[in-house]
Amino acid sequence: MENVAGCPESFTSRFLVILLFLQLLTMGSAQFSVIGPVEPVLALEEGTAELPCHLSSKASAELMEVKWFRSQLSNVVYLYKNGEDHVGEQMEDYQGRTELVKDAMDYGSMAVRIHNVRVSDEGNYHCFFDDGQGNADETPLELQVVAPLFPMALSLMVALGMTLPVLGLLIAGGLYLIWKQHGDKDKFLIELRWSRAQLHEAHITLDPDTAHPTLILSENRKQMTRGDKRLNLPDTQRFDVEPCVLGCEGFTSGKHCWEVDVGDNNICLLGVCWENVKRKGSLSLSPENGFWAVQKGKYAFWTYSSSTFLSLVPHPCRVVVYLDYEAGDVSFYSATDGSHLYTFSHVAFSGTLRPFFWLWMSDPTPLTICPMSTGSEGDPVPAHDSSQEIPETP
Repeated sequence: MENVAGCPESFTSRFLVILLFLQLLTMGSAQFSVIGPVEPVLALEEGTAELPCHLSSKASAELMEVKWFRSQLSNVVYLYKNGEDHVGEQMEDYQGRTELVKDAMDYGSMAVRIHNVRVSDEGNYHCFFDDGQGNADETPLELQVVAPLFPMALSLMVALGMTLPVLGLLIAGGLYLIWKQHGDKDKFLIELRWSRAQLHEAHITLDPDTAHPTLILSENRKQMTRGDKRLNLPDTQRFDVEPCVLGCEGFTSGKHCWEVDVGDNNICLLGVCWENVKRKGSLSLSPENGFWAVQKGKYAFWTYSSSTFLSLVPHPCRVVVYLDYEAGDVSFYSATDGSHLYTFSHVAFSGTLRPFFWLWMSDPTPLTICPMSTGSEGDPVPAHDSSQEIPETP
């Protein structure tokens, strides 16, 4: 029997099956892009620098080739391939000074750490991913090396003291007065801001009706962990794919802040979201979809706003979320030392916002909502550099 084209029907059927198989192979080959820090990475001379990058698809990079290089592919800074580190292919200048940070490799996030940073390390780098299936991409990074200020200032003071004793004494006396006044001012500002923060402290509890079925909430609804099994729970308005839970409290005005102990948690997200965000299926946790959050990894923080990396040393184990509804600001601070992490600024809020928490499934470390730290541990809501604020739109 022949079809209208004059070909045997069995041949035509086999041809269509082969064509469909090839199409499925093409569809199974996942496309991705590589994302790195938007701003230059800063490092102190003789200190440590980290050059992070991650896959937009969040796919595992365990079986991929990942390479950091300088001006061309052969100038290898670090190479990971076939599940192994290939240190023998490194440039001589980097041998013995680098290590691979791969704690979040299953999530498509990796970094190369450079020890004993030199001035010659400054410049442009590239981070390259290749999945071995015809998909490859790279992103540029820039490292800026800063000389330590204290040794330079100390050398200058010694030189002035030896050549101009009187001028040296005057400078030392002036610096002491400035330091004393500055210290008193900082102490006053810390106490003032701490008092303000306490006035705005919100007592957050977790909403079990929104919790993903693998999340286990404590009896007081202040702590969440990941369980080994998916619980058989009523399908209310809970998240069914992403490991998320919302706070019970909703905000339509005012200033509010709460503190979360993330400990050594490898991957988690904290922030706020619209009350009516999508809760079914996979989600893109970005401001465009109603989520304003920072993601914490073991060695870095980053946001889903332009995939901004926030290199912080040391990495805070307690984070304060600060919402100013009328100003349209969602800010994040280290509760350990009071440093400013990031601010989503000038967002036109027009509905109910709720606290948002996300916990990576492979990490057993809990997230705990805790009382605000005492003023002696640091300023939970310090004044921050407005240059770090990035306007967002809902």
